[in-house]
This record gives sequence, structure tokens and C-alpha cells, in this order.
Amino acid sequence: MNIPLMIPYKMGNFHLSHRVVLASLSRQRSYGNVFFQLHAILYYSQRTTKGGLLIGEATVISETGIGYKEVPGVWTKE
Repeated sequence: MNIPLMIPYKMGNFHLSHRVVLASLSRQRSYGNVFFQLHAILYYSQRTTKGGLLIGEATVISETGIGYKEVPGVWTKE
């Protein structure tokens, strides 16, 4: 089967303009293990496209679950 990458695709409620997906990344650049910082917002906004699918990077959900230095976390109300 030949499926062109650049044709639109419907995935559930999402209408994607193409079939190229940016997979989850673990960049280890969230200094201080806090949720996304400005440099991460810039990084992902440079790599996304209108109508595209971008899967955000792995995120720690508990301070005791930090397995690597400088990964983003979301365990506080901040």
C-alpha cells in the first residue's frame, strides 16, 4: 500500500494536514526540573506546522520520579 505523507488525515477528532509526526523527545534541557521554559516553547514552535501533530517530550509527574537531571516536571500547582 502506498500512502503519501503529505495528504490530509483524520485521526479521531483531529484533522491533520499531513501524516508527518514529530515524536516525543527527551532533550534534558529543563534547568531546575521545572515545567517548560521559554527556550522549549521556542524549540517546539520552530518544529511544528499548522495542522500537524507534535507529541510533547516526556515529563516527570513526581519529584521522587526524577530519573535524569534537567528533565521537565509538572508535580506542583505552579
